[in-house]
Amino acid sequence: MTRSLWNRLDRIMDSSFMKTRIPFSGPAVNISIPGLRDRGIVFVNQVREATLIRVGGRRTPPLKLKPGRPWAS
Repeated sequence: MTRSLWNRLDRIMDSSFMKTRIPFSGPAVNISIPGLRDRGIVFVNQVREATLIRVGGRRTPPLKLKPGRPWAS
């Protein structure tokens, strides 16, 4: 991911977004992310990766996740 895209994400995110925790109980889950509700969806699958879709017209690469931790740390 480019530095400029990360900077854009930082501006979009708010403090509650950074505290968002992702449940891993199901095989797959679509989550609504505070601050990005109108800009994209985070899709979480069994291998604990997330893809943030349609942020500034771009799709981000997979982000590695750990159970019980914020997806963006």
